Amino acid sequence: MKQISLPSRYSETTVGIVRALSRLGLVYAEMYLTRRGSELSPNRTEDWRDGLGYFLDHAFEHLGTSADYSVLARLAIKSALPREIAWTDEAQVRDAAKSLWRKFCEIGGFDARTGKGTTPNLNPLRPSASDTRKNVIEVCASLREHGGNIYNMALAELRAARVSEAFDRLKDIRGAGPKVIPLFLRDVAIENEVILPRESVCDLHLQPVDRWVKRIAELLDRSDNRSPARVCLDLANAAETSPLLLNAGAWYFGSQIAHGSYRLREALTDLSSFQAMVVSHANDMRAEGQILKSVVDADFRSRFLEDLQKVWRESDLSEDAAMELARSELADYRASR
Repeated sequence: MKQISLPSRYSETTVGIVRALSRLGLVYAEMYLTRRGSELSPNRTEDWRDGLGYFLDHAFEHLGTSADYSVLARLAIKSALPREIAWTDEAQVRDAAKSLWRKFCEIGGFDARTGKGTTPNLNPLRPSASDTRKNVIEVCASLREHGGNIYNMALAELRAARVSEAFDRLKDIRGAGPKVIPLFLRDVAIENEVILPRESVCDLHLQPVDRWVKRIAELLDRSDNRSPARVCLDLANAAETSPLLLNAGAWYFGSQIAHGSYRLREALTDLSSFQAMVVSHANDMRAEGQILKSVVDADFRSRFLEDLQKVWRESDLSEDAAMELARSELADYRASR
């Protein structure tokens, strides 16, 4: 994404590192959005329940709550919520919220009455009580023009360059705040950046700031007291790259590769150090993957031979006859695919 450069502010080294971080943002997008999204929320633009699951995956994963919550929420959504809801029917909306909460607590083994164990003050599924925050189903009901679909609402507002409006529509949800909402909006924007206006892509509401983004912004630009979000925008502008991918790449590099402040500082001193750390991480992942594959393959082969032995014992076959039968079945299976 070509933007106005700021050549006097940043060195070639800094610009090179920013571009490399943005390329890591593409890795984040592929691993956490494309692959994970296609597996967990494949119909997020067509089915409001998948749009809800996509939002909750972000909300639960970044509230300091149990990693189980996202899984429990997706299971509850599938079993408790219908494809179609009359959003104008307040009683039906309340019933849907209560049903989702009960199923969430049932699967997780929580007390639905007290919410103990569910981080109730931050849980977007808990039905509304005396507090002013809403549960997420109530907010879905307010999105009638989008069929109750949170993902579609966010995308429509981003396309219309109304990012603050999208933020405001989400901030009423219990547990959704200045960390969760920008994260969700940023990822929706990353998936659709090619069709978004520049005003949306460069909006500060799409710059979630965690400790890694903050540290990287401070290390790459110590010039003044601008916010880390603003620094990310200026760095991306200077490097003529996407501020969305820079933000995601900064998180990915800090949390998945560097893991600590010392290694972070070391990697950001020059481009060769940065690249060496990324290559080392990639080699470690490749080696780990090979080891895991060998373990799984060995286990699979062992279980396959055990099953085969049962077949030839139960069918009174010789070992050679059992192997020939297995080969024939495998050939038939491959031909049918």
